[in-house]
Amino acid sequence: MDISYSRRDINPQLSFERQELAAFLDRHHLRCDDDIEFAAAFVDDDTDEILGCGCCSGNILKCFAVDEKLRGQNLMGQIISILVNNRFAAGYSRLFVYTKPENQTLFGGAGFFTVAATDRVAMMENRPKGPESFVASVKREAPEDALIGAAVMNCNPFTLGHRHLVEYAAANCDLLYLFVVEEDRSVFPFSDRLRLVQEGTADLPNVHVCAGGPYMISSATFPTYFLKKDDDAVAIQAKLDLTIFAEKIAPPLNIRRRFVGQEPVCPVTSKYNGVMKQLLPEHGIEVCEIPRKETEAGIVISASTVRECLDGKRPDLDLRAFVPETTYSYLMQRK
Repeated sequence: MDISYSRRDINPQLSFERQELAAFLDRHHLRCDDDIEFAAAFVDDDTDEILGCGCCSGNILKCFAVDEKLRGQNLMGQIISILVNNRFAAGYSRLFVYTKPENQTLFGGAGFFTVAATDRVAMMENRPKGPESFVASVKREAPEDALIGAAVMNCNPFTLGHRHLVEYAAANCDLLYLFVVEEDRSVFPFSDRLRLVQEGTADLPNVHVCAGGPYMISSATFPTYFLKKDDDAVAIQAKLDLTIFAEKIAPPLNIRRRFVGQEPVCPVTSKYNGVMKQLLPEHGIEVCEIPRKETEAGIVISASTVRECLDGKRPDLDLRAFVPETTYSYLMQRK
């Protein structure tokens, strides 16, 4: 039976349109992520019901679905094209897709290239050599026999705990790449976090502080729309993130050791560390887990505790016991 359909844009900020979008995605066993900014859809001309859609948030395209009765008519290709043009108009030129591994051919035909894939998820982007360009932008020359390490930090903000880990790592390798997570979903903006790390490690000559780029994925940006309700999203995200690091970042930079702090408080980070200790050695990368630094009073130093101090939730604590002077000065200036 032929179906007449037309294109319709959906505004997720309108509650009735979001409910309609969520209901359609639910029928296709997908979740309607809270951060969706725009959705392109095709609807039945007679009933105005959604027959196919795709969504976007920032520079990420996601939540694609087409009714079975309309598959084979290239609706998905048209939806992808609409979303790409919408994102370009919004000022985004570098676009990413997180999807099931079996969809790589579909998005490949629409101009996307696979960055990395696991058994559960693939990350694709609209540039053919994205990871190679990123590596070239951060690479430092080093002797062939140099022991090169890496650490990835959010530093929200940079604390004495971070400093402790960096000092240990720098003393246990010839060159340390210190990647600062670049996404701006933290309390402190990326530009400030990066500067505080640079200032807080300026006396360590073998530490190269650099932006994490788009390939250091966090649970804050990893889409979960295609995962089943009982899936372990943290483990799936961690496996993809670490696969990208092990396959695309570490080999060209000759990174053979990754440093990470123990996580006695946050279950998400603890689970991530567990995946790291399992996956990276399979790629010849040693994982060094470092005990967390404590104050003289025996309190574990963490960025979350610093933020609690700033919010007035821990008036019993002295902020100077948790952060270096450069971070303390910055925090006082923000008051």
